[in-house]
Amino acid sequence: VREAVVSTQSTGALWILAVCDSNTAILTEECGLQDVCNAMKTHKDIEELIENACSALWSLSMEDENIEIMRDENVISMLVSSIKQHINAPKVVKNACTTIGGIIYADEMCGLQLLSDPQSVPTILEAFKKHSSNQEVVESMCELMLTMGESEELAAELASFPVVQLLQKAITEFPCIEDIVQKSEDAIVALNAVTGV
Repeated sequence: VREAVVSTQSTGALWILAVCDSNTAILTEECGLQDVCNAMKTHKDIEELIENACSALWSLSMEDENIEIMRDENVISMLVSSIKQHINAPKVVKNACTTIGGIIYADEMCGLQLLSDPQSVPTILEAFKKHSSNQEVVESMCELMLTMGESEELAAELASFPVVQLLQKAITEFPCIEDIVQKSEDAIVALNAVTGV
């Protein structure tokens, strides 16, 4: 139990430290990414730790050196597993989706790892549905859908699911939130281009 508490506090501290670019570089040199991944693997059932770890991974994804490690460690799969295990925790879902989007934006090859597990996209979409009235989660999901829609392979995968309906629902649910509306509309255009609509 003590180890789990320390790991939770440590991932929280790493997240806070990693927000600063110079600290992110130091954490990269000191194998901070591997430490976060190990904590996620060891304590995957601790919601607060996973929430912190997802945010730390997002910050660490800003360093090019870490992207290669993230690809090798298949961090995308770890994040999807975190969403699946903590699907009722909006902060975990939001942070994991924000991080997935950031990693895909930095390196499309990492994003293609989503295609290696046929349950990845359905898990993300199930979380989208579950939290469709949570503005923070929906903003993160719309950003992720747009980022995925910009990749030909990922857009084709998304187009095989009812993503457009989820995005339209987001627009209806949050018509005054410009970020949600714009990203949803842009993602819909990208997905319709794949399907020829």
